[in-house]
Amino acid sequence: MRAERDGWLNLGGDQWIKNDPSYVQFNKKSTVDSSIVGKRVVSKVNNLRFYDAPSWQVS
Repeated sequence: MRAERDGWLNLGGDQWIKNDPSYVQFNKKSTVDSSIVGKRVVSKVNNLRFYDAPSWQVS
């Protein structure tokens, strides 16, 4: 996770997901394990939508 803004999580680049606890588990930590820095998230979920901006509106 690269950034958090207005209830959205940035997975890197222009990939955003809504931080909704009904389907996302995100535990914010003050420090990051250096072994995962720069790694990307691989989605193994059917029909998961990625957004290029933190908005429900089509961009």
